This record gives sequence, structure tokens and C-alpha cells, in this order.
Amino acid sequence: MNIQEKIIKLREYIQSVSSTNVKKVKWDSITRDMVVQFYGSTYTYYNVPEAIYNNVVDGQAGTKTAGPWGEIGKYPSVGAAIHQWMIDGGYNYKKGGRI
Repeated sequence: MNIQEKIIKLREYIQSVSSTNVKKVKWDSITRDMVVQFYGSTYTYYNVPEAIYNNVVDGQAGTKTAGPWGEIGKYPSVGAAIHQWMIDGGYNYKKGGRI
């Protein structure tokens, strides 16, 4: 691994998550961009603080609907956390991004 690869590894946190609709989440400590790889599409959210990233990957929100993942209010729910922390939080985002 060269020095550039080591620096990139230090600044990016890539986490596989336990979720029925989210595969991986990446957060960049310098740009504060968070990339969410859903099963089927990827989105990039901008200017995300580390605490919010942690809340998302830890699934710190309960589901709002029942389904194959469990009853209403099931914790942890990464999908619900993305909705609560990112969408309800008003973070700018666009479709696309790479993990």
C-alpha cells in the first residue's frame, strides 16, 4: 500500500451494515460526504457530521412501518436512520457516488 492509499484509508470510513435495504455506507472525514449504497442505487449526502454518520450506521432510528424486517419501531434500522437523520435533517444529496 503506497502513502496515498494509506491517507485515503485514514480519511474514509466504509461500513457494511446489517440492513434489508442498505449494503454499505462510506463517510469521508475531510469532505464530510456520506455515500450510501442501497441494494439497487447509491446516494451521496453532503456535509454530514461524524456523529450523524455514526447514528446512521448504528441504525439509531426505529422503523415507521411493519414489514419483513419486523414490527413498527424496530431498532436498529439503518434504513429508518437514513430517513430520519438525512432526509428529515435536510442534508443535500444527489443520486450517485462510489464506495
